[in-house]
Amino acid sequence: MKTRLLIICGLLGGMVFHSCYKDLGNYDYREINEVMIGEAGFVDTTYNYVSFVDTLRITPEVENSIIQDPDNYEFRWILNGKDEIGYEKDLIWPVNRPQGGYTLFFRIKDKSTGVVVTRSVGVNLITNFSNGWLVWGENENGEAQLDMLAFVNNDTLLMKDILNGSELPVLRKPTFLFLPISIGDNAIQLGSEDGTYKLDKNSLTPLEDAHLKYSFWDLSSVGNCVLQNANQMMFFRVETIDGNLYFDNDRFGGYQKIGNPSNHYKGDYELFKMGNKVGFDFSSPSSSVIVVYDDDNKCFLYQGSTSPMGGGVNGYCAPIPNIIVNDDFWTPGKDFVTAINSRNVMISNYTILKNPGSSSPSDYYLYPYKINVSFSGLEFTHRNPQQLTNAEDIDKAEFFACSSRKTVIFYTVGSRLYGYDYSTAQGKLLLDFEGKDRITEDGQPVTEVITAMWNEQYIMGMSPFGDEFYIGLYNPAKPASSAGRLVGYRVIDNPNDIVIEEIPDNSWKGLCKIASMAYKS
Repeated sequence: MKTRLLIICGLLGGMVFHSCYKDLGNYDYREINEVMIGEAGFVDTTYNYVSFVDTLRITPEVENSIIQDPDNYEFRWILNGKDEIGYEKDLIWPVNRPQGGYTLFFRIKDKSTGVVVTRSVGVNLITNFSNGWLVWGENENGEAQLDMLAFVNNDTLLMKDILNGSELPVLRKPTFLFLPISIGDNAIQLGSEDGTYKLDKNSLTPLEDAHLKYSFWDLSSVGNCVLQNANQMMFFRVETIDGNLYFDNDRFGGYQKIGNPSNHYKGDYELFKMGNKVGFDFSSPSSSVIVVYDDDNKCFLYQGSTSPMGGGVNGYCAPIPNIIVNDDFWTPGKDFVTAINSRNVMISNYTILKNPGSSSPSDYYLYPYKINVSFSGLEFTHRNPQQLTNAEDIDKAEFFACSSRKTVIFYTVGSRLYGYDYSTAQGKLLLDFEGKDRITEDGQPVTEVITAMWNEQYIMGMSPFGDEFYIGLYNPAKPASSAGRLVGYRVIDNPNDIVIEEIPDNSWKGLCKIASMAYKS
C-alpha cells in the first residue's frame, strides 16, 4: 500500500513539473541549402545518338535555395553508375562508347552539407562500323587503342578509342589485328602482349568470353595467347599464337575450336621453332596448303590437303617434295627473317632468309616460290634465290610488303621506305619522312617514323584493291594517341624502274600510333 502511494505521488509530481516548465525560446534554427535539378532534359526524354560521330549536350536546370557559389558544388555525369564522362554542370560529351543502351546519371554534391541529388535519363547509341580502316595501336601511356576511319556515304568519320568504356582490361604492346573474311567465325581478333581478345565484327564490342583462350579445346594448354600473325583463306584459317602454328578448317558458327599446334612432324610431337609468318596461295579459293619455315632445322615445310577440292588438313608439317635433282632451295640452312604474301600469278610468296651471324645486306637472301594446287595434284615451283647485296639496309628492315603484279618487295627502316626488284636485282630509296618527303605543319618540318605496313590479304577475285599498299606513320613530337597517320600508295607499271605514287585522298591523320591495320568492308 505504501509503495503504491509513492508511485502515485511521483506521477502527480511529474505532471506539476511539466505544467510549470517555461519555453525560454533559445533554440538555434538554421535554414538548410536545398539543391534541385529540373525536369527539362530528363523527364520523358531519351537521347539517341551515333557513337563516335555525335556530341551529346545537356544543360540542366539547377536551383539552389541559399548558396549560389558554383565552387560549393561537385558535378558528375556517370554512365551506368560507374563510367564517369563529365565534371561540369553542362555536359558536352563527344559520344565514344560502344553501341547499346545506357543510363546517364547527373549527380550534384553540396560540399557544405554533403547532400547528393541525382537525376537520370536514357541514352541509346548506335555505331557505323560497316566500312573503313580499323587501326590497332597505342597511346602515349603505352596502352592499346583501337581507332577506325569509317566511310559513310561520301564522308570519312574518325572514330577514336573505340574500346574506351568496354569491359576489356587495359592492354599493352599491341601485336596484330586479324579481320577474317569468312563464312564461319567472323570475330575480329586484337592481339597484344597481354593476350588476344575477340570483338563482334559489326558492333566492335567484346564477345562473351572474349579472351582467345576460350576458343581452344584445351584451356590448360593455352599460353599467353599472343597473336603474332593470321591469315584467312576461303575455308581455312592459319594463325601464329605464342610462336606456334594453328591451321584448320574455319570455325563455322563458332562451334569448332582451336586444336593442337601443328608445327611438328608426323609421329613426332616435339614442336619446332617456326617463322612467325607463312606462305600460301591467294589465287585458288579452294587451296588449303601453307608453307612453313622450320627455324630449328633451317628448311621449308608444308601442311595441308593435296586435293584440288580442298578437304581437311593434316595436323602436322612435312618436307616439300623436291622435284629437281640436287636442288637445295627448300633446305637452305639459313635463319628466318620474314615471309611476304602476294597475289602475283607467277610468285605467290617471298621468304627472306639470312646467314647466321649476319651483319650486312650481302648476308640476306630472297626466296621466291609459288604453290600450285590443280587437278593434277600439288606442286611447288620456285625461282632462284637471290643475294640481297643491292638492297640497302635490308639487314635493318622492320616492316615488309610487295607488289601484286611486279616482282618488287617493299621494306622500311625508321623513316625510310625502300623498294627492291627481284627481276633486276636492284634496290631504291623511295621515300624518306625525315628528309625530302617530310610533311610540314604551320611552316615547320615534321619528321615521321614508319610503324606498320599493310599488304592486302584478299583472295584473288575478292580484292577491292589494285596494286597498292599502305603504311602507318607516327610523329614522335605529338601524343601517341593522335600522332598516327595512314597513307596509301599505288605501284606504277614501269618496266624500267620502281615507281610509286600516293593515292589521292588516301592520307588520314589524327590516329593512334599504328601497330597493325586492316580494311573492313
